Amino acid sequence: MEKPTQEGLVYLVDPKWYEEHKKSLPDTLQARRCSSCQKKTSDKGGPAGGWEEQMKKIVECCSKKPTWFSSRTPALESAFRLILANSNRPLPFATLYEQITNLWSSGESPRYIAKEVLVKMLDMDDFYGIRSTSAVRTTP
Repeated sequence: MEKPTQEGLVYLVDPKWYEEHKKSLPDTLQARRCSSCQKKTSDKGGPAGGWEEQMKKIVECCSKKPTWFSSRTPALESAFRLILANSNRPLPFATLYEQITNLWSSGESPRYIAKEVLVKMLDMDDFYGIRSTSAVRTTP
């Protein structure tokens, strides 16, 4: 089977990956919430609801805060947050690359990442559960 080109790659966060690796997606998302949301949930005793509820709050509130994205954020964390801000809908590689390079070039110490390097990092991710849609299993 032929591997898609960079432009044909589409990424999302795979909830099944978290189950298979015995990790908590709701806790991972809770850790990415903005400071005001973190305060609200700590007052209530921790994350409320499943990962879908956490994702909804990130989209509605956290991703809109200017401090949620930073030019100092590492590449995979940036990709993870961009996917979350997109409601975990499949995000084309070209969009991820453009948004990361725009973010990185706007800081005090501009950085660059080659497309090939970012694709390799995304395809080898073993921390965030980022998968290309072709790699996401749809059957149990």
